[in-house]
Amino acid sequence: MCYQYPTSIAEDDSIFVALPSTDDKVIDVYSFPSELLKVRVPRIQTVETGMVMAVKLVRSQATQRILLLAGYEGGVTAAFMLAEEHSNTGIETAQLVYLSQPHSQPILSLDASPDGDLYYTSSADAVIAKHRIPELPHNPAGVDNSSDVSTSKSTPSLFAKKNMNQDKPGTSAPSGLSSLLASSAPLPKFRPAPPVQPLVTPQPPCRTVDTKHAGQQSLRIRSDGRLFVTGGWDSRIRIYSTKTLKEVAVLKWHKEGVYSTAFAEILTPEEAGHSSKAVNKRQMERDEQTRLKHWVAAGAKDGKVSLWEIF
Repeated sequence: MCYQYPTSIAEDDSIFVALPSTDDKVIDVYSFPSELLKVRVPRIQTVETGMVMAVKLVRSQATQRILLLAGYEGGVTAAFMLAEEHSNTGIETAQLVYLSQPHSQPILSLDASPDGDLYYTSSADAVIAKHRIPELPHNPAGVDNSSDVSTSKSTPSLFAKKNMNQDKPGTSAPSGLSSLLASSAPLPKFRPAPPVQPLVTPQPPCRTVDTKHAGQQSLRIRSDGRLFVTGGWDSRIRIYSTKTLKEVAVLKWHKEGVYSTAFAEILTPEEAGHSSKAVNKRQMERDEQTRLKHWVAAGAKDGKVSLWEIF
């Protein structure tokens, strides 16, 4: 999920939601609350990806462009750039900007850094990979970078239907060629070809690590961008450094595989504020300390949820 417009210039609260299409190698992006299909992410033609396993929408803080990150069954991951301007009638095609295959097994989860320039993938194999998104073109807010082909109602289309008899006298008889063309069957309708995608070859990730622990999933990055967490098939919750990919903590409590993890957002003292229901200064200080703690939650196959305080 991602807001359709930057929060600084947003005129409404429309959001984009991405999900696999009926073709399991294609991704559709819908706009809500309008419930309209806005963008289609096509198949990748240069490599065999398998079905879509994980998707995430993220906005690049440097360029304010929306990116769609995808992980596939074949261990392939890709980043697509959505158009800056979105038509109210047509379905647009996202542009492939990054492609990599760091895994030998299906990708189980992925997440992006808060500024949107890095993202991380985990897989059914033991590898965790760090990816750097290439530099994107910057579109200032409000600038329309659409193609040179005009779709304005004031400009007639090249293939618009015209009255062939408007410049001819009403008494003129059709020639033999005109009669032949008039009696011929109409040309079949066809869909225009999709725009040609630029060739993007697979690139190595900027860093990988073999964790020796297969099946790490639900990868989530903390709001300060310093740590990420994974849940493992081996019932362990693992904390890693986003900079080095080194394991910095292992949390053991669940008896079965961990399927879901989440970080609490880190708040500053100003953001935490004070509760109006606090009865005294001691209670206010206790509430503020609770809000400022670094929490991570996990849910497992055993039906239990755990809450941990970490550094």
